[in-house]
Amino acid sequence: TVHSDKGSSQDITHRVVEIPVVMETAEAASASDTKQTQEEKNSPKAVRKLDCFFIRNKATGLVLDINGQNPAPGTAVILWARKPAGFYLDNQLWYEDKDTGTIRSVMHQLCLDITPDQCIVAPFCAESAGQQWHFCDDKLLNRLVLQWSVVAPEGCVPGARPTIAPLTDQHKGSVWVKEHRDQMRREQMKKATNKETG
Repeated sequence: TVHSDKGSSQDITHRVVEIPVVMETAEAASASDTKQTQEEKNSPKAVRKLDCFFIRNKATGLVLDINGQNPAPGTAVILWARKPAGFYLDNQLWYEDKDTGTIRSVMHQLCLDITPDQCIVAPFCAESAGQQWHFCDDKLLNRLVLQWSVVAPEGCVPGARPTIAPLTDQHKGSVWVKEHRDQMRREQMKKATNKETG
């Protein structure tokens, strides 16, 4: 404010300064909240509390495993023997993120994804049909491309890579079982009890 005195009267001249105000739109705020919620929900601490599971192939007895415990995006998903408790299990444990329609690794929260010739893990991408997986009965199916099914090659050995095949092929390796982490603990407790009473 600038004051100027003229005789007995006082003229007051106001100088108005416009201050730009940045206002967040409702859409931006909502998107920011959603992103924060997703990050919190998929944080390592939060994931530990989820109902995590192994994905075991019924024909081979092998489970989906992140090759070499490699944390890098793009790492291949292979078939490997399920590790017993006491070993590092996170690269064999998965959970369903129902908000994004993905199946994620407990190890680093990357999504099960596919390339033309193999299964991999990758950061979430809303536009990627290759990340949209769910369990339907005993099949691991794609939500968007209905004929896509994850299968284990017939007669495969540990280290083999699962592939993608049309559901109509009725492939023996297309049957999968979710084995929950808590189920493994119960089995171990049962074995320990049987050993003590036996």
